[in-house]
Formats: sequence, C-alpha cells, structure tokens
Amino acid sequence: MAGQSSKLRKNSSDAELIAHVVQRRRSISLQDIAARQKIRKSSSSSMFYTPIHFHPPSAPVQFLLATLASIGIARRLRGWMRVLSLGGLWAAVEALRLLWFRRLITFVSNAALRTPLARQGVKPLGRITSESQLDEIGGYSLAQMSLCQHLLAALRKGHRFDGHARAHLLRNGLPDNTQGWFALLHTILSNNGTLGMSSIARMELQKLCAACSNCQIGKPLESVSPLWGLAGQNCAWPRPLFLDAALDSFRKVQELDLFALRGYKQRRIFVKIVNAEVEYLLWTHSGPRESSHPPLLFMHGVGSGAAMYGPVLSHFAKSRSVIAVEVPGVSKAQEKEVGPAAILDGLASVVTIALGSHKVYDVVSHSGGGWWTSVLLRAAARGQLEAPRRVVMMQSPCVVPAFLGIYLQGQGHYLERFPVPYVDRGGMKGALCRFAGLLVFALFGKDIWNIHLMFTCFAADELVVLPETLHQLADTSVCFIFGEEDCFIDAHACTAYIHDMLPRAQALVVPGAGHGTFMKVASEWAPTMAPVDRFLYEGILQ
Repeated sequence: MAGQSSKLRKNSSDAELIAHVVQRRRSISLQDIAARQKIRKSSSSSMFYTPIHFHPPSAPVQFLLATLASIGIARRLRGWMRVLSLGGLWAAVEALRLLWFRRLITFVSNAALRTPLARQGVKPLGRITSESQLDEIGGYSLAQMSLCQHLLAALRKGHRFDGHARAHLLRNGLPDNTQGWFALLHTILSNNGTLGMSSIARMELQKLCAACSNCQIGKPLESVSPLWGLAGQNCAWPRPLFLDAALDSFRKVQELDLFALRGYKQRRIFVKIVNAEVEYLLWTHSGPRESSHPPLLFMHGVGSGAAMYGPVLSHFAKSRSVIAVEVPGVSKAQEKEVGPAAILDGLASVVTIALGSHKVYDVVSHSGGGWWTSVLLRAAARGQLEAPRRVVMMQSPCVVPAFLGIYLQGQGHYLERFPVPYVDRGGMKGALCRFAGLLVFALFGKDIWNIHLMFTCFAADELVVLPETLHQLADTSVCFIFGEEDCFIDAHACTAYIHDMLPRAQALVVPGAGHGTFMKVASEWAPTMAPVDRFLYEGILQ
C-alpha cells in the first residue's frame, strides 16, 4: 500500500506557501502503464527534484558553437568532403538534442508519477496510486467527477465539445462507441496517465462517454493505458536548433523592448512546491502615481511569454500598476523550470507575494492565460489567496466548447491543425494561413514547452472554468471576450454556452477579430480593448 504524507506551513515573513512532502514506497495499480514505464521508487525523499541538470546550453550558444565548427570545416575541406562533413555535423547536433529531449521527457514523466498533490484544502493524492487510496482520499477524483458531470450537463443542453475529439478517436483506430470514447477521455482526465481515477469517477466518465457516442452505458469499464504514452511523451519532439535559436533571440529583443522602452522591471520570486523549488519571473510597472485603480495581474498565453504582449502591457500601465507573470514551463523565459509536476501550485503564493499589501486586484488573461487564471480562481475558491475583483479572459479556450480541441492538438494528426495567423478568410491569404498552420503545428504544436507540460503541470479539470468555481466567488465579476473569426475558438458556441451554463459571467464577440490579431491589426485594437477597459472600470461590457 502506498504511503505518503504532506505538511503545509505558512511562512509569515513573505507569505510563501511551503509544501513539504515525504514520500515512501507505493504500489502502482495500473500494471500496463508500469510495464511500459520504469518508475523509480524512493523509500524516503525530502529533496527537491529539479531538471536544471538536464538542461543543455541555450539554443543561441549551441547554434553559435555549431556555426563556428561549420566555418572551420568549410575552410579545411573541399568538394563532397565539405558537404558530407557539414551535413554530418548538423545531423549529430540535432541527434544530441533529440537524445537530451527524450531524457528530459523521461525525467518529467517520472517526476509526475513520484509527486503527490498537496494543494491547500485538498488532501494529498498520488499521481498513480492504488484503487483503495483513490476511494479513501478522494481529492482529484472529486474534481474529475465534477468535470464529467458538467460536461454531461453541457451536452444535454446542446453545447458540444466533442467535434475535434471525434477526429482523434477515429485516427487512433477507436470505435465511436462508449468504449472508444472511454479510452480517449480517460487518457485526458487521467492527465495522460499521471493521475489516477477512482471507480466512482470512472462511472461518471462512462455516462459522459455514452452521451458522446449516443450508445448504451454498458458494463463498468476499467482504467486504460494512455493512448500517447505516459505524460504524452510519445507525441512530443524538439524544434530544430536554428528555429530555437531564432526564438530565443527574438525573445531577448522583446524583453529589451519591455524593459528599455516600456518601463517594466523584472522581479524574480522563488517558491517551494511539492517536489521542486521553482523560479517565477514577473514584469512589474508601478503605473501613474496618482492612480486610484487597483493593481492588474496579467496572465500571458502559451509561447514566448509576457514579453510578447508589449502593446497590451503598455496600455494598462497608463492607468494602474501592472504585474505580468511568466508562467513556468509555458514561457520561453521559464524553460529551465520544466519538469516539476504540479508546477502551477506555486502560482497562488507568487501572486500573494507580488501583490504585497494590496487586497483588491483585477486579472486580465489572453489565450492560454485563461487556464492559469482558472487555476488561480480555483485557489481563491479554496481560500489560498484573496479573490480578484474583476476578471477578463480574452480569446481563451477555457470553456467547454473550446477546451478539448486545444487540449488534443499536441497529439493530433496534421490534418487537424489550426490556420495561422489564427484567422482564415479564404482565398490565397487563407491558403497561406493553412500552410502556415501546418508549419506551426509541426514546429510548435508538439513542442515540450507548449504542449507536453500541460500533461504534468495541472489536470484537465483545471482547464475549464466550472460553474461551482464562480459560484464560490460571488464577489468576483467575470467576462469573456472572443474574436468572431478566431480559428482556435468557436466564438458563438462559447458565448451561447456562457449564457446558459455560466449565467454570472458576461460575454462579448468582437466582429471580424482573429486570435491575438488585435495586437497587429490597428482596426481591431479599439473594438477589442475598449470593452476590456470598460469592464475593468465599470464592471460591465456594454
């Protein structure tokens, strides 16, 4: 029988949440997963696991060294020997990067299994534990049940979320029946095998699967091994070195713009979570001295991080102080923090420390930032920090009709890619967008920083803003803003869902807007940002 204990204690000097976990040997109930993945078992461990030892030199440094070696080869060799030597050099570099990448993925997967969750208000629950533990402890099992019940209620009201999922179902050779859907959705709710599911949660899932397939519930189904490998490791791969180096360099330019031209300063906060000490990078701006507005917390989307939102951050800093959080694992600034499971458990502590004496604050998020905001709202509902006054989620796939399609992109077939730059208006421009979507899907969509960490940082239920979360935050006003031509999100379906299932929230669709294109297209800026400002100041969209 697995045994584990956790102790949470508050540090009064800096309000930092310290999670101390002592983990002993435990059994693995899913033998098919254990057979495919060798899991290290430790009899006693209070050390902090960190992947920093697995991280190679930065991509620009690697690229520079490889380039210098190439110049040396080119000066000494001629003809076919030069071509073969240069080709061999770059092939060896990419092979070493792939070898490191696979080693890192194995580390991340094992770290996820070793780590119980120690969230305040939720009893510790092992990522994969014995069946009896799941039934006794509850924990995430209750969250999984809640998500299944909510998805079923949404289906019965006509709010479909399974369109993208059906393509994944068929491409994986699964039947469009209760059993096929169970295999697919069980992989998702078990966080690609890093979370267990109790028998009572599996029963709720089976009801949902029957509704998805319009079939009978059938006999009780057992847990299945993840379709894409433990923690999704079979569907992730690294970007080419040249592209990684270019992205790192572009990120440095964005940081310089934010620091030198827009007046933002960096602040670093360290928090200790279950199995690691994690560094959070913050960008802060004091705003005008005479401002009477509460501070604003900004949550960036997946990709480059907060630095890519320079125009938005400058806009908010004109009227109030701003704190932009770089989320570890899904920001280019925080790549070295990849690995620790439950990494977002430190988010509430970081926000509390960053706000200091301020008890009233607003939150604005864009795209994937809605997921981190959902995690923050869940923490506020558990009493880990003060709840925000107002929350704006811009073009975010954190509601039922949108979450599953985005979640599955990391494992999807190339035909299921999204057009880029996130709007497809047909014609030649639309064809170019679809081609760009193929490249982005191949080079970004399966990269560990963008997708793979979703399967170890937090669970699927935290991707969705649930009605019970908003119900517990009665004093928090929430609004959603979507782009009409956003290819990631069906804006009208999401708006209809919010009106039916989240009656306390407000929603608005911006005509003609894409996904994030308001930062590049001048005609979309005012229609997008004006409602945001109005809601932050007055609490209403229109």
